[in-house]
Amino acid sequence: MPKNFNLQSGSTLSIADIPLDNGNATGGEGAVYEILSPPNYRNSVAKILYPEKRTNERRYKVRYMVDNPPANIQDGNGHNFLIWPQQILLDNNDFVGFIMPKAEGIDLEELCRVKLKPELGSEWQKFYRDNSDSMILRLILCSNIAKAVNALHATGHYVIGDLKPENIRVKSNGLVSILDLDSCQISDGGQIRFQSKMNTTKYNPPDRVVEHKELSWDLFILGIIFYEILFGCHPGQGTLQPHLNNQFTTPELKLRNGYFPFGSNGHFFDVIATPHNDFKNLPYSVQKLFLRCFDQGITNPAIRPNTTDWLNNLTAKPKIVYFKTDKETIISGVEVTLNWQVEGADEIEINNGIGSVSFAGQITIRPQTERQFRIKAINKFGSDEQEINLIIFPTPIIETLVVPTPDIQQYYTIDRLNFQSFNIDLSININVEKLEETMDKLIVGNPQINKISQVAANFKNEIKKI
Repeated sequence: MPKNFNLQSGSTLSIADIPLDNGNATGGEGAVYEILSPPNYRNSVAKILYPEKRTNERRYKVRYMVDNPPANIQDGNGHNFLIWPQQILLDNNDFVGFIMPKAEGIDLEELCRVKLKPELGSEWQKFYRDNSDSMILRLILCSNIAKAVNALHATGHYVIGDLKPENIRVKSNGLVSILDLDSCQISDGGQIRFQSKMNTTKYNPPDRVVEHKELSWDLFILGIIFYEILFGCHPGQGTLQPHLNNQFTTPELKLRNGYFPFGSNGHFFDVIATPHNDFKNLPYSVQKLFLRCFDQGITNPAIRPNTTDWLNNLTAKPKIVYFKTDKETIISGVEVTLNWQVEGADEIEINNGIGSVSFAGQITIRPQTERQFRIKAINKFGSDEQEINLIIFPTPIIETLVVPTPDIQQYYTIDRLNFQSFNIDLSININVEKLEETMDKLIVGNPQINKISQVAANFKNEIKKI
């Protein structure tokens, strides 16, 4: 039979006596019931705490939350992504709980499995892991969760502490709602006003201090939830080498001690669970965030990616880091080099016949006429473009060369050169006496010479003339 309760504002509500039929209707601190009347509260539900949880501390905590909600708990269409306490619920002026927006959909836990349950219905088939668009939809889903947590962290007052898939409701269109936020940690003025006393071992980080949770506590849990959404397994799942596997017997123990299949200790895995195989298909920037969370972030919580990091990378459009040229103005036919670097693209193309290119590189061309070069990067979430305009002058051609005749204003006279006659003395000095003596001996001592003696005598006489 329905029961009546009062709001602190004075309104009376009629509430069903049986908890709502879903996985989050009952929990560790209370149960959720439908509000039957008045009609203007039909979009809200009542959370009635178990008697032992109806403490003054809890009442003051809920009161603080009602008075200090995050700036954004709804999207632009009025969807509540943070299920936040709206008013305190009283039974004869005794605190029993509060009312909050109704959350629709299924528990996120259903989408964290390797294989989805067939009974989920046809509207969930797009999330089946063998669907070609499943990974894109799951990245969008993670981004929506990051937006919700970001709105809460942006207040500077709240740490969820016990975030887990069972406390997140998701609709088939990817919209999410985070539940059970009344168990969060609340800080004010740098001091902890209300502790987060609930936690789930499977998702706890390796942080030693539990009573005072930093934002990094939520960020570690968020990384695990994202990993389960994307791959259907815990990031620590796998079989370590025997001496380690006997010591760290569960996936959460492996992860909290720094054993992540793709981290610096990945070589200690003998067997990596099959669902991990899709990790390398993620955008590289998302891979790096998981490494920051599960590798470097194990011993250094400050390095864990925050909600803004996830939002900037999970569904990021491609980014053209630069597209430039070594010359912007050239003469036709002169070489020019195009340089580029792109991040997060599935396809990259440069126009004017260059075509598909890699993530980074350069190409040298000889453009003949004025050209506009455009690089376009595309992925499943959008595109990015940049342009370069080259100014090209035609090659100069000399058609006529006119050399002006010099105007000589001064004249010079060259005088005739006169040469005087000269004598050349050519003489031969011969010792005539020795030459005659030699000729006489030659004629007398050689009878054969007598035949030519007359010739010799004539020659002798000619010598004397000289």
